[in-house]
Amino acid sequence: DPTIRAKFAPADGVAYLDTATYGLPPEPTVRAMRDALDAWQAGTGDWIADWDRPADAARASFAALIGATAGTVSLQPAVSVGVGLVAASLQAGEEVVVPADEFTSTLFPLLMARDRGVIVREVAFEQLADAIAARTTLVAFSLVQMQTGRVADLRAILDRAGAVGARVLVDATQAIPFVPLADAIGRIDYLVCAAY
Repeated sequence: DPTIRAKFAPADGVAYLDTATYGLPPEPTVRAMRDALDAWQAGTGDWIADWDRPADAARASFAALIGATAGTVSLQPAVSVGVGLVAASLQAGEEVVVPADEFTSTLFPLLMARDRGVIVREVAFEQLADAIAARTTLVAFSLVQMQTGRVADLRAILDRAGAVGARVLVDATQAIPFVPLADAIGRIDYLVCAAY
């Protein structure tokens, strides 16, 4: 679509293929960032009107999208930061079950917890629900895997985790809004999602 393409300005001679890692910002995003920087530099920015209220509106919109309440939504700078907060709460001897091919934003913060004695057990993606044992404290996974598009059996994982008292951390970055969560959101202890 030429209308959409016109909103992007890659350098001459650059062929850009879309990626969720470090994508080209569209012109409206660049304009909003420049306006914010100009206001900050001039000392005319209004923290409440320019940042707090839009952030609160974003939290409310995201909550409505997933079937939660805005008060349960926190803004974090990255998925790995949200997962890192959960990983920091784990104690030595607690077990985390995670898919062996889990995306790094979820996997790496959990692997860092091993230095504190947290047991991280990597299992096959398809075996995730069956691998949750009585000793499992947390199960962490991407609902839709970025590499393959496979969808985790959320209901089976939630049922098994509930049966043993394990908490559930879901990275829903590739799932929202395509996989409905409203009927399961109350059973998910931690949900992380990148804003792109």
